[in-house]
Amino acid sequence: MALAILAVGCGDEDSPSGKHQVTAVIQIHPTESKFFPTTEKFIANEIASLSLGVNLTAAASRYIWKSKDINWDNVPKNLVVTRISGTDMASITLHSDDPNQAKNIIEALIESYLVTRKKNEEDRAKKALDALDAESTELEDLVDDYRKDLIVLIQQYGIPYFDGGTAGNHLGVSEKAIFQSARAKLADLETELAL
Repeated sequence: MALAILAVGCGDEDSPSGKHQVTAVIQIHPTESKFFPTTEKFIANEIASLSLGVNLTAAASRYIWKSKDINWDNVPKNLVVTRISGTDMASITLHSDDPNQAKNIIEALIESYLVTRKKNEEDRAKKALDALDAESTELEDLVDDYRKDLIVLIQQYGIPYFDGGTAGNHLGVSEKAIFQSARAKLADLETELAL
């Protein structure tokens, strides 16, 4: 979970945008704390995304109340999302004439944010897995190509004998060097044959 809702409170403070003020205090959590530590930038980005139009639109589409109940066009004017200084907590405050309506809107925003964040993280994880799968397939293909080339070379020249080069065997080198040398010889022979 990205957020932990610590409290939802309702005050009777008058404000120019509504008679009541509803506040939710939330704590920002990274998805996997071992890999994504809670940094200042991470917290700032998460808090900013709570009040973005994308989140408001998603909340409005997910939680459809009668149009007379909630006017989503007025929500951004009455919504204040602030970080509680020195903590990883944020305060979401909404001013409204109806405290229940404001509470429903804040809950819809938080739930919408959680759903959106979970989907984004699943998409990122899926892309990472797809990239790893593609790389694995590419490496498997490369190994198969080298194996086929090695089989051809073994059929043509036999299995190389390694004695460490002490008995005058110039092949006492790494398999990679032998393979490259054999490929070069094969290329030379093919060039001579083509002439």
